[in-house]
Amino acid sequence: MQNYTGLTSDRAELLGGRIQHGRQGSGSASSMLHAQEQAMKEQDQQIETMSGAARNTKLIAAEIQREIDEQMHLLDGLESGLTTAGKGVRNASENVRSAPRNPYDMKAFCTLLWPLVLLLLVLLWFLGH
Repeated sequence: MQNYTGLTSDRAELLGGRIQHGRQGSGSASSMLHAQEQAMKEQDQQIETMSGAARNTKLIAAEIQREIDEQMHLLDGLESGLTTAGKGVRNASENVRSAPRNPYDMKAFCTLLWPLVLLLLVLLWFLGH
């Protein structure tokens, strides 16, 4: 069948015979439309399900981020406390190292005793003369 432009308008001829059913009436068109609508409804349901899952995932991610922020705050406080404690331990260690081990050891006693004995002898000599 040719139209006024000389082109073929038969659907089967245009598509090279790939469509076998051609024009079968309004029954197949309505069933095809119904099948397409059903497929679109199923796709909409799947999209809604995926959208809900994405919303839930976003809420979970926000909760995880909040928990991470809280843990980081706690770790920062712990780090600050450990730094302060470390400085205190370092200062105490330096104080222990710089302090004399035993102020009453024999060397210190002799070092202090001989000048006192000499001073006492000098005083007695001056008092005797």
